[in-house]
Amino acid sequence: MAGLFVSGAVLLAIEQSVSSEQFGYLLLASLPAFAGGITEDATKNVGVLTRLLLTMLAAAFGVWLLGAVIPRLDIPGFDILLKWAPFAIAFTMFAVGGVANSINIIDGYNGLAAGHAVIVLAAIAWVSALVGDSFLFTSALAMIGALLGFLAWNYPKGKIFLGDGGAYLLGFWLAELSVLLVVRHPEVSPWFPMLLLVYPIFETLFSMYRRKVIQRQSPGQPDRMHLHQVIYMRLTQTRTDTSDPASSIRLNSMVAPFGWLMTLSCAVPALFFWGRRGGSSLRHFFLRRLRCALSLAVFLKPWQGLTQQDSRRLRPRLGAIRRGHHFLEHVQHLQRKPATIEFRLDKSSARSAHVSARAGYP
Repeated sequence: MAGLFVSGAVLLAIEQSVSSEQFGYLLLASLPAFAGGITEDATKNVGVLTRLLLTMLAAAFGVWLLGAVIPRLDIPGFDILLKWAPFAIAFTMFAVGGVANSINIIDGYNGLAAGHAVIVLAAIAWVSALVGDSFLFTSALAMIGALLGFLAWNYPKGKIFLGDGGAYLLGFWLAELSVLLVVRHPEVSPWFPMLLLVYPIFETLFSMYRRKVIQRQSPGQPDRMHLHQVIYMRLTQTRTDTSDPASSIRLNSMVAPFGWLMTLSCAVPALFFWGRRGGSSLRHFFLRRLRCALSLAVFLKPWQGLTQQDSRRLRPRLGAIRRGHHFLEHVQHLQRKPATIEFRLDKSSARSAHVSARAGYP
């Protein structure tokens, strides 16, 4: 928040045509979202639902102070509902709260959420410059400046972190600028910001589906099955030096480029078809990206299930193997002759495991 104040003040001083009043309103509207996150960081006593409601309250302030109400999605039938003001306001509050929560979800590894946000904000700043909106252009650059200062300390060594306060503030800022860009410029397709944010949006939707339908738990129940966590587990699957702090930091920093690449793969085509005339192309591209992400999730699901189920099943057997090694040492001590002991695990499951422990002594 302090970095945002500083970078915003510098840009406002340089660019005199920008309305400092509007920038102040945007900062004021973001306070409930930031307050909910920073309170959770300090007390660990603010639930997900409370933080979501506070972010929706921030979106309501955005509606009141800036007129940030989603006017259309270019979806036949749904746009008719958005013409009814109460529905449009409620939907905007829900969408802004959902995007803010999704940024908090992907904020799991050094540089991941911040790098994603820099790419999205750069795209928003570019289109804002093309349509001549100095307020949105400066607001995007102010957050980029704050994030670059943050990334200097966060990536790759993780000396500081966003926390819930920073993640919810960042998510609100991204969502609010996206809404304002569509509200203030009818020539901009609403699918442009949606395509920029497809990665955190899909991550949130699939997490809710996974927890509620597959695991039959509360959607707010945390787990370690997000895409960035699965990527990290893949990276560490064959490594033996994960207990070394330097190696752990290095592996942590290797996750973020995968997320940045996914964001860039959506941002580049979005910048080519940001206008309403390209809205149909953006919509089809958005749906294709969702299908690709779903295919990736389905591909990773068996491996995720193996991690959860087999680790629980193998834990007592691995303990038995360790006890077998102790027994082997006892045999060596008593008999002082070559010994071979073999331990075989049962093959009751489709993923049968075969673990052998052999040792020879003079």
